[in-house]
Amino acid sequence: MEEVVQVESKQNIQEQAVKIALDTVYWLGKENIPTEKYPSLLELLNKHCSSVKDLNKAKNATYNFRIIANEMQQAIADALMYEIVDSMKQARWISVLTDESTDITVKGKLIIYVKFVDINFDVKSHYLRDFEIGEKGAATFTDMITSVLKERASVMTGVKNGVSARLKKLSPYLTNIHCVAHRLTLCTSQAATKLDTLQQYKTVLTNLYYYFKGSSVRSSRLAKIQEVFDLPQIKVREMHDIKWFSFYNVLEGIYKSWDALLELYLEKKDGLYTAEFKSLLVEQDGEVKLYNHALEHEVQQEKLAESTISSFVENLINNLQKRFPSDSLSILSACEALAMRDLSFVSQSEDFQYGTDKIEILLDQYATPKGDPMIQPPVNGDKAKSEYALLKPLVLQQQYPRDKLDVLWKIIFQFHKEQFPNLIELATIVLSMPVQTAICERGFSVQNPIKTAPRNRLGDARLRILMTISIEGPSFKKFDSEKSFNEFKTKKKRRIFQKLTCDIYSGNQN
Repeated sequence: MEEVVQVESKQNIQEQAVKIALDTVYWLGKENIPTEKYPSLLELLNKHCSSVKDLNKAKNATYNFRIIANEMQQAIADALMYEIVDSMKQARWISVLTDESTDITVKGKLIIYVKFVDINFDVKSHYLRDFEIGEKGAATFTDMITSVLKERASVMTGVKNGVSARLKKLSPYLTNIHCVAHRLTLCTSQAATKLDTLQQYKTVLTNLYYYFKGSSVRSSRLAKIQEVFDLPQIKVREMHDIKWFSFYNVLEGIYKSWDALLELYLEKKDGLYTAEFKSLLVEQDGEVKLYNHALEHEVQQEKLAESTISSFVENLINNLQKRFPSDSLSILSACEALAMRDLSFVSQSEDFQYGTDKIEILLDQYATPKGDPMIQPPVNGDKAKSEYALLKPLVLQQQYPRDKLDVLWKIIFQFHKEQFPNLIELATIVLSMPVQTAICERGFSVQNPIKTAPRNRLGDARLRILMTISIEGPSFKKFDSEKSFNEFKTKKKRRIFQKLTCDIYSGNQN
C-alpha cells in the first residue's frame, strides 16, 4: 500500500511540474518573449526549483522543447476563448467591431472584437480573432462573419451588396455603424487633400523629419541645443496619414522645439544646410519665419492663409454632410432618451412628452416587423411606450444616477426587471452598440510588439494565440493555470499524464 501512495504522489508531483511550465509559457506570452527562450528559462528555474526536473518523463519525453511551449500557449488561449464564447452564448445581442491595418510584413490584417451585455448586465468587450486579408469582396466577408464574426470596412457600407446589406438579410434588425472617430478623421484628412498648399506644407514637414533621421550628427546637435535652452528633449516626428493624431503631434513637436530649430538654422546659414530645412525656416527682412510658401510679402501670405482656411472649412463641411447624414445619426442620437440625463430640468407639464420622439425612432428600428415575418421584433412597441412613461417619474423619485447609461440600466435591471422588460431589452441593444472602434486600434497596438521584424514569420494561428493571451489573459499574478492545465491534459495523450502502475510485490513502477 505504501508503494501505491508513492506512485500517486509522484503523479501529483509531475502534474504540478506541468502547471509550473504553464505558468512559465504564460509569462513568456504576456511579456512578448518568443517560446524559443522556453528551454533556457526552464534551465534557470531548474537551478532554484527542483520541481521542474519532474517534467522529464523519459529521455524522449522531457517537455522542455519549444513545440511543447507552443502547445501549452495554445491550451491557455483556448481556455481563455472558451470563457468568452460561453459569455457570448448567454448574451441576447452581440455587436461586431472590426478594423483593418497592416503588420510588419505589410500584409493586410482584419481584427475582430465583440461587445455585448452579459447576464449580470455588465457591458463586455473581447478580442475574438484576426485574419490576414487580401482582395476579397462583400460576399466572402459575409460568409466569414456568419461563421466567425468577420467584416472588412472597405466593403462594409455598400447599400445593395455590402457586408451590412448582406447581413441584414440574415438579421433584419442589424444596425450598421461606421466608427464615428474614423469618419471624422476622413472628413478632415480628405478636406486637406484637396488643397495644394496644405499638401505642400505636409511635404515640408516630412522632409524635415528625414533631414534629421538621415544624420545622427544633426539629431545630436538639436538635442544639445534643446538641453542648453532648457527645452523638452523632443525629436522631429514622422507624419503618418493612418494615425489620427499624427499631424498634431508633428506640429506640437516643432512648436515645443521652435527656439532650438531657429538656433540650429542660424548656426548653419553658411550653405551647409540642405533644402529640406531651408524650405521650412526662411529668413525674411532679418526675421526667421515658418515656411512662407515662397511669397515675398506678408500681405500675400495672409491672403493665402485666409483662402486656405476658407477652402478647408468649406471642404470639411461638405465632407461632414456626406459622412454624417441625418438618417445615419438618428438612431445614435435617439439613444440618449434612455440616459435621461436632463430629465431633472424638464417641467412637470413637459415630463410626459420628454424623450417620446426619440423612443419612437428606436422602436421604429426594433419594434417594427422587418423582412421575414417569421422573425418577430425584439421589442413590443406599445408596451415599451407605457413602460417609458412609468420609468421617468421612478428614476426621478429614486434619484438614480444618470451620468452613465450602463450604471443606470444595471440598477433598473437589478431592481425593476419584471416591471420594464421591453425597455431593458432596448437598453441591452443600445449598450451593445459600437459607436467607435478605438478598442480595435488598441488591439493593433498589441499586435505590433508581438509580430516584430525578428518575428515576421509568425503565422495567423500563432499570432492569434499570443494576442489572446496578451489581451484577454489576466496579469501574471492573477493567472490560474487550472483550466489551461485541464485543456492541455485532454488535448491529446501525453506520457507525463499516463497513470503510473506499481507491482506491490516487487515494488517496480511502470
